[in-house]
Amino acid sequence: MPRRFKNRFAYSASAGSGKTFKLSVRYVALLFMGESPSSILAATFTKKAAHEMHQRVFGYIKEIDHEKNRFFLEEVMALAGLEHQEIVAKKEAVQNLFLSQSGYIVTIDSFFASIVRSLSFEVGLEPTFEMGEGDYEEIFERFVSKIIASGDMPHLMKLLSTLDDRHLGKVLPLMQDFYKIDPILPTVEKNPLDIQAIEKTIEKKRLTMMEALEAMGASSRAIKQFETSSIQEFFKKGLWGYTHLGEHSWFKKYASASIELLFDELKALLLEWVESKDALVISHLFRLYSDFKSATLFYAIEKNRLSFDDLALIAYILLTQHERAYVYFKLDSQFKHILIDEFQDTSILQFSLFAPLIEEICSGEGQNGFKSFFYVGDTKQSLYRFRGGIEELFDTVARAYDVTIEKMNTNYRSSKSVVEFVNSVFEGRVQGYLRQLTRPDAHEGFVELYRSDEVITKAVEVAKNLLAHGASVSDIAFLVFTNKDGLLIQNELLRHTIPSILQTSSSLNKLPKIVAIVAMVEYLFYDQILDAKALMLKYNVEHFDRSWYFHALEPFAVCHRLIELFGAFHHDPNVLKLLEFAALYRDIPTFLEEFSTASIEISSAVDYGAKIITVHGAKGLEFEHVILVDRSTKKPPDRSLLLYNYNEKLKIETIYLRHANREHFDSLYALALERKKALTQKDHMNLLYVAMTRAVHSMSIIVKEKESVFDGLDMQPLGHFAIERQPQPSPQPQPNFLPISHYGRADKETQSKEESSQINFGNALHYTLEMLYSFKQEFLQRAMGAMINQFGNLLSLQDREDIQARVERLLSNALFLELIENNRYYKEIPLIYNQRRMVIDLLIEESGGFVVVDYKSSNAHKEEHIAQIKAYLQAIKATTHQEARGAIFYLLAQEIVVEWID
Repeated sequence: MPRRFKNRFAYSASAGSGKTFKLSVRYVALLFMGESPSSILAATFTKKAAHEMHQRVFGYIKEIDHEKNRFFLEEVMALAGLEHQEIVAKKEAVQNLFLSQSGYIVTIDSFFASIVRSLSFEVGLEPTFEMGEGDYEEIFERFVSKIIASGDMPHLMKLLSTLDDRHLGKVLPLMQDFYKIDPILPTVEKNPLDIQAIEKTIEKKRLTMMEALEAMGASSRAIKQFETSSIQEFFKKGLWGYTHLGEHSWFKKYASASIELLFDELKALLLEWVESKDALVISHLFRLYSDFKSATLFYAIEKNRLSFDDLALIAYILLTQHERAYVYFKLDSQFKHILIDEFQDTSILQFSLFAPLIEEICSGEGQNGFKSFFYVGDTKQSLYRFRGGIEELFDTVARAYDVTIEKMNTNYRSSKSVVEFVNSVFEGRVQGYLRQLTRPDAHEGFVELYRSDEVITKAVEVAKNLLAHGASVSDIAFLVFTNKDGLLIQNELLRHTIPSILQTSSSLNKLPKIVAIVAMVEYLFYDQILDAKALMLKYNVEHFDRSWYFHALEPFAVCHRLIELFGAFHHDPNVLKLLEFAALYRDIPTFLEEFSTASIEISSAVDYGAKIITVHGAKGLEFEHVILVDRSTKKPPDRSLLLYNYNEKLKIETIYLRHANREHFDSLYALALERKKALTQKDHMNLLYVAMTRAVHSMSIIVKEKESVFDGLDMQPLGHFAIERQPQPSPQPQPNFLPISHYGRADKETQSKEESSQINFGNALHYTLEMLYSFKQEFLQRAMGAMINQFGNLLSLQDREDIQARVERLLSNALFLELIENNRYYKEIPLIYNQRRMVIDLLIEESGGFVVVDYKSSNAHKEEHIAQIKAYLQAIKATTHQEARGAIFYLLAQEIVVEWID
């Protein structure tokens, strides 16, 4: 192992310091050190980041010896311990390996999805499950039904009465919060103390105190402090804020030792009362949560549709219930290296899922070969505590796994004035802040401050001034703290005829041409043939051949084929954006669902106008000129019901119900509350840090006179207002639209019912074979059920029986069984070769090479089938450098015919 390479290493970065660059260096160095892509898990948080990293890594490998990548090459050489000549000599082999072998540069969620898909049958899911939110109303109804069926209605009624709330709907958010953090929830006491007995004791002691005070000659107003109509009211009295009753001016003369003792006893009893009340409420909550969890999981499994919370919980269940070796086997990968980007945003639950894999690496280090664990992040940019992200995990993990942390201290993004301004604001205010340096060639830049309560109007004035001095409108970005303020700015810009792009509207799924392509994909998948024909005729396609299409095709392949067919989409850069997005998904339903809700950045070629984006949305982005706008309205107070106290392992140790003045009785609660306040303030500072580190050249900050988000910061302008005049791009030309002359049903048939029926039959047969957990008769019924769910409305009863018979015949075919026996095999393998995208039905790895198996339901087009297999064989031989032979299994109505191709 090279001397500079540390097996357990992390970078503590700052904004613009190049942390993703460092992760790319690590990944590429591992490849040049002989590690295979399939042994490296590189995880990040967004699909865009994962896709960009994959592209960046490939670009670095391809042009690693290019002058523009000299610094990258030097970093790789130092880390891998290789000379320049060695890197150049290995370049082609590394590039071919990276392209030919399945890698794991993925989002954290997609990695968890791959775990769940590979083990889906263990929990009753089909591997083709979709990602998306469930129907909350139906989940709610199932939750109520589960409560009734489990006999837990008394617990619900007691809970509602304790919470002084008769609405079940108020309980649901609590259930959802628990569901998000299920694996780190504490064990709850199921037999809380008798609250009524404690209340009787409190009442008795209260009356004793009043009698004692009266006997001491205390004033009526002092005695009245111990009068109350309820324990709740008594608990909220301000006098409990005193450590000793004698500290209160009204009791100073009368606070004898016996009265002070009574005061301490009452405080102790009230603490016992509130703890018992909390325990009772939380016991009821957890009893109901058990019903909610069960109802939600059963809903997800039945619908074969998982939310991200479902996915994380099911992945955790699978990882904790199975041996790691079994999980690795099902994933068809053994990870030796784990690299995690944006680690500050990792939640405890997400890390709990990674922990078994990391422990495997760290425990086996030095015994089972070369292994490593690496992560990078910036705790000052942790913004997702509300989603479970905990920046404290960064240092906790380092201590647990003996990870060396190195800090990065140079900002390669921003101008000198912006970097110096950020240093002046956060140095001394953020614990552990490391003063940042600027790159040697950084521009001077400037930071301007404007004070105004009319923040929206002032922000637009600043933008007009920037434009008047030569700034390009597309280089300006308004950063806001709420979506509402974003809309207000867009409306104000519209009044001044300044083009703008609001984050929510700057999305690919708003563009008509792109939506048309995706609509066609939807038509094909759900077999809405009439609508499809109307679209075909619109583009003068004489005969639309659907024979190439079947449901197992990946979204990229379908979109690409449609784009080629309907040539009207050429020269549109957003088509490439669509293909990039489609390439992220392996099945069409998930692609359609994600496309409908995703915010997909449109191509920069048509991205004209000032950007308007929330600070959260701007994380990871940079803009030439930033206008940071104060909130136009005050931030609402925190009204959360529960307060969590975490232990050293960052798991929840105690759950408190939030009560006014409870900190007067409970020192542990007071500590938890102070920690909560400190974390809230830290999160606020993190938000401001992200906001102030997006600017490249200049930053203009609009500050309210009162109740500003910037209160408490000593901010001073820096630099001199100066903008290098940029050539203004021409407004975007309007595209020519084809007139639509017909909106109804197609006038002519382009596909017979018989042809359509044959295609549906073939697709259904392929799908059944794909859904087989293993090539054994015992798994056939489940596969048939999955097929019927997908194709049932397109097939007759006779078709279904015919498919089952054909699959049964294959599962007992001696030649087929001989091919798969003791050999590894892979279903639905996607390949790209010679700019063609292919999907192999079954790839069998045998001694000395591979067998490519293709299923056909008819031998009517034999020559085309053979040509197809020959193309597959050519691709396999070229990418694996091994021998390959092909076999077409014709699954006919009465027999199986096998055609061999060499």
